[in-house]
Amino acid sequence: MKPLLLRELLGVLVGDLIAAETHAAKATADFLREAGFIAGRGRAADNWGALRFVTFSYPVEDPDGRRMRTIRVPLLSLLPIPLQQINQAEYEFFAKVNDVSDIDPAPKPSYELGSAAYGLAQPFSDLVCEVAPYAAEPAQDKKGDVPKVRVKLTMKQADLPAGLSSSLRRIEQASGSKTR
Repeated sequence: MKPLLLRELLGVLVGDLIAAETHAAKATADFLREAGFIAGRGRAADNWGALRFVTFSYPVEDPDGRRMRTIRVPLLSLLPIPLQQINQAEYEFFAKVNDVSDIDPAPKPSYELGSAAYGLAQPFSDLVCEVAPYAAEPAQDKKGDVPKVRVKLTMKQADLPAGLSSSLRRIEQASGSKTR
């Protein structure tokens, strides 16, 4: 592996997390579309078709006698929605610092926001690193400790997005129940 700027090395990891979130969001949208809607012929990408309902009946006793009550509910209100999100990312590796490069922020053209590289007004340093072999105890070498960079990745159930929650509530209110 060739040495990279530490921010580029971390950027690759963060970029992969963003790609994973994108894939998970698409999988959830595909699930909603397939499980919750009845496909119509030639439907456009933004037209998911008719909402899929589940209808069931049960007997009830009322003052007029025994009747069948029918309830119609959206299938999506009965299913667990597979929402996964990255809560924390956990990578553990050692980075061997090969070089330190000093960066003097150059003024940006007037049409760009800010006046310095990376939004920093004063010079800063970049670490040029490569991933080093894992060691239980960081080895001491001539340049000092081998830096340890740590990021955490833990998956958890995501909250139902407010827009989806609101839409399901409206659909349930509109569908209601009816007595036969």
